[in-house]
Amino acid sequence: MVWAAAFALNAAAYFYSYAKPPSHPSLLEAFGHPIRAILYFLSFLGSPISSGNPIIATGAGFCLICLWLASNLSLLTLRKKEPELMRMATAWAMIGLYAILTAGLVTVGRSGFGMWQSMSSRYTTFSVYLIVSLIPLAVVFIGRPRLKRLVFILLAIFIFLQIKAYGYALGNMAMMKRGYQSAKACLLFLNVLPQTEFLNQMVYPDINSVKARVNTINKMGFLKPGLVNTSDIGDIAGGVKPGLDYGCFDGLNKVDADTYVASGWAVLPEAKRPADAVILAYGDTEDALRVFMLVYEMTPRKDAAKIYGSAYLYSGWKKSFSIRDLPVKAAKISAWAFDADKGKAYKLNKSYPISGQF
Repeated sequence: MVWAAAFALNAAAYFYSYAKPPSHPSLLEAFGHPIRAILYFLSFLGSPISSGNPIIATGAGFCLICLWLASNLSLLTLRKKEPELMRMATAWAMIGLYAILTAGLVTVGRSGFGMWQSMSSRYTTFSVYLIVSLIPLAVVFIGRPRLKRLVFILLAIFIFLQIKAYGYALGNMAMMKRGYQSAKACLLFLNVLPQTEFLNQMVYPDINSVKARVNTINKMGFLKPGLVNTSDIGDIAGGVKPGLDYGCFDGLNKVDADTYVASGWAVLPEAKRPADAVILAYGDTEDALRVFMLVYEMTPRKDAAKIYGSAYLYSGWKKSFSIRDLPVKAAKISAWAFDADKGKAYKLNKSYPISGQF
C-alpha cells in the first residue's frame, strides 16, 4: 500500500496543471492506434540493446516483458516456501515495474511521433531498469532445472546484443560530440555570424531569447573560450605549428552568375580530430582578412581518413555563397579550421583570388 500511495502521489504531482506542448501528438493517439502503441511500448523497453534497429528493439522488448512477468509469477510460488527470497526479489521486481510504467506513460503521450522516437537515447535511463531488474530475478529460474538452459540461452543473446549496442553507442557518442562542438563554434560567433536555425536546433529553440544571457555569462568570464566579438580573423588566428597540416581549401567553383561553392577539408592535428567548424574570410591583403561565413556541417572525406586515420573521417566541408554578400574590395578568400575549445582559427592550405574566379 505504501508503494501504491507513493506512486499515486508522485503521478498526481507530475500531472498537476499539465499542459500538452502544441508540437506533441494527441494523448488519444495511442488509443486510436493500439497496434502502433504496442510496438512503441515494446521498442521503448528493448531500445537499450537494439543498436538502433527497431525490429531488434521490438523483439527484445517483448522478451524482456515476458521474462519479467514470468519471474514475478514464479516469485508468487515462493511466498510461503522462501519468504526472505520473496522479500528481496520484490524490490527488484518494483524496479522493473518502474521501467514498464514509464514506458506506458511515454507511449500514451508520444506514440504519435513514431517508433524511431521510442528509441531516443533520452529514454535509456528509464528503460534500462527493466534489464537491470531481470539480472537478480533470473536467479529464480536458474534454480529450476527445466528452465536453466533457456535462461542461459537468453542471457547469452542479451549479452551479445549488449556488446553490439556498446559499439553502436560509442559511434553515436562520437557523432553527438561532433554536433555539440559545431554548436559551440556557432555559439561563439553569435555576435558576428548568428547561425540562428542551427543554434535553435542544437542549443535552444529560441536562441534570440538567450542571446543577452549568453553575453552576460561571457562578460562574467564563465564562458570558456569567450565569444568572438570581431570579424577580424587576425584576432582569433592561432599559430600554425611547422610540420602540422590543418587541411586544404580545395576549390572555389562557380555555379551560376551569383553563386559559388567553396570546398575542402579541415582538421585539428594537435587535438587529433576534425575541425569543429570552418571559417571563410575575405580581404584585399593577407593581413586584412574578415570573417563572412561559418561552415558547421562537416562531411565524410575518405581520402583524408585514409592518409591521417579514421579519426579524421568527418573533416570534409562544402558551402555555397553569393558574390553579392561580399564587398567590392574582397580580393581573395581563405578558409580556416576553427577549434571551439580554444577559440582559435588555423589557416588551411591555399586561398583563391576573387579576380581569378569572378
